[in-house]
Amino acid sequence: MNHSVNPPPPADESSIPDDTPADRPLFTLEELWVIGYLVLLALCIRSSIVAPYQVPTPSMEPTIMVGDRIIANKLAYGFRIPFLDYKLINWGEIKRGEIIVFTFPKNPELDFVKRVVAVGGDTVQISDDQLYLNGKPVPRSPPLTNREILINAKDHSSDKQLFVEDMDDHSFFITQTMPTDTVRNRHW
Repeated sequence: MNHSVNPPPPADESSIPDDTPADRPLFTLEELWVIGYLVLLALCIRSSIVAPYQVPTPSMEPTIMVGDRIIANKLAYGFRIPFLDYKLINWGEIKRGEIIVFTFPKNPELDFVKRVVAVGGDTVQISDDQLYLNGKPVPRSPPLTNREILINAKDHSSDKQLFVEDMDDHSFFITQTMPTDTVRNRHW
């Protein structure tokens, strides 16, 4: 049997759609819907699951430096409904020594990054530059002489003493401004 395939007749040039960029929209309606869903998904993730932050101040140096970029796990203590300040499920509590990101109560536009030194029911006191928690001094090392960790510190590191502070199961580098007479007479 002889099968012959007939080629299709030549197309009339007027029937070929013109796909030049000037005639085609930038996005189709379907593509706009997909982009909209992806933006909404990204906003929901940022609102309830994880969010990026850039540290603007030296208050946490040398643990976190000015300009460091961090990602906060918003699921660490529970689940909040996206875009609302309503916690749907709670599965954890903030503990001493953890580093948290929170909104400054007097200005909701500002986010703070701080270390937790006390929780509900604790008493905090600072006396003679020593932190006391529930009436007991928080253990810390003598001033450290190896100050390499302060090389990139923005907060006048030459005027600071460096310690390691122990709180519960966490150890931290902390800095403390030296007394004026110590600054004048220091020898590194």
